[in-house]
Amino acid sequence: AQERENDLAKKREKNKNRVKRPLKNALNFEDLKNILESKRSISNGDSVTCSRDRICIVLLYLFGIRVAELREITIDQIHGYLKKSAVEITVGKSTSRVKMEYVSSEEGRKLLKKYCEADIEKVSTVYGQNSKLVTLSREHLTRRINAYFSAYGKKVNKTLLSHSCRIAYVTRIVEKFGIEAARQM
Repeated sequence: AQERENDLAKKREKNKNRVKRPLKNALNFEDLKNILESKRSISNGDSVTCSRDRICIVLLYLFGIRVAELREITIDQIHGYLKKSAVEITVGKSTSRVKMEYVSSEEGRKLLKKYCEADIEKVSTVYGQNSKLVTLSREHLTRRINAYFSAYGKKVNKTLLSHSCRIAYVTRIVEKFGIEAARQM
């Protein structure tokens, strides 16, 4: 019992001394639009890497998935989504992963077409239809995407990271369907 009490005291002390990070803001549609339209935000704008990054940012916003889950998406699935097919992605952390189906919506298709249609074709041509959209490590991809979000966030005085897309997704679900629907998802 004494050992357990000592462990709890150490945890409390550790929590008291930890550096508190600012809360992340949700990425709203206006912020997303500004990030995607900014020529400087996504470097050269013409490379396949920049095209892939733009697609990744839109998919994170649409599906509210983690960067690790984004790595599962194939270029073929993106084309299917544009043709009104659902995208099935295994989501969750390592201990509790489940398959989720993301139904193609008119709004989502319009968003992808408007900002990424040329990018999708470019990436398809270079990587091939059946390949994964992203082959980078989760850490590397997270750093790339967070660089875009944090650079824009500094301009507008917000704390934006890849997780901001997840927060925005949950917010949209709560607004449309209620808290219980968001909790189940």
